[in-house]
Amino acid sequence: VVGANLGYVSTIAGAEAGPFTVHFWAPMSKWLISGASFLDLDRPTDKISIAQYTALTATGFFFSRYALLVNPINYVLCSV
Repeated sequence: VVGANLGYVSTIAGAEAGPFTVHFWAPMSKWLISGASFLDLDRPTDKISIAQYTALTATGFFFSRYALLVNPINYVLCSV
């Protein structure tokens, strides 16, 4: 795809943080995990898992720190 001269598609595919790198898939997976927590909005408060939200918060801190240390800086991952 990168060397196929497909114009804009090849440009995105060949980018430093393009879809064939961890810079793309790490934020996507973290956004999906964070989005799954929205399913708990209607759940009663006594049924919400403290361990799950602690893990979600901890991975958010770790991913944000990692996102600012890698080259190129991954602002999309930091936004999760």
